[in-house]
Amino acid sequence: MSMSAQVFADGGPFPVGHFELLPHHVWLWTDAVEGRHELGILPSVACFVALSGAGISIQGLMDLLGTEPRHVLFGEIEIDLASPLRPGAGYDVTTSIVGIERKTGGRIPVFDRVSIVYRLLESGDQLVATVRQGWIVTRQGEARP
Repeated sequence: MSMSAQVFADGGPFPVGHFELLPHHVWLWTDAVEGRHELGILPSVACFVALSGAGISIQGLMDLLGTEPRHVLFGEIEIDLASPLRPGAGYDVTTSIVGIERKTGGRIPVFDRVSIVYRLLESGDQLVATVRQGWIVTRQGEARP
């Protein structure tokens, strides 16, 4: 099953999720990316909050797109911070599919470029960060070497 961009014209049927960023989350993330704890919270923690707090799982998004993990390549990630993330703060996370573009290529004959936006809000309406993520979803044929 393949979805069209029209299905997601309003951003999709995704509930608002919530995630509380605890100090140990920050510590583990910093260790995982080999960051330096003394520099404070890394901006990339916004990705962790977005994916952990989204109102839909990665598998849920794949199901809506009619695909499975072996057909998805997680591509670009862009983070815009409006203010620093804080340990102990709770964040509401809105998730929207903002674009699906059908393309053809050399190695992957037919694929969709899916654009997903997560918005992290503190205190219900204060925008803290926007995380944009691109997925490549193969649609027909096998990838060529």
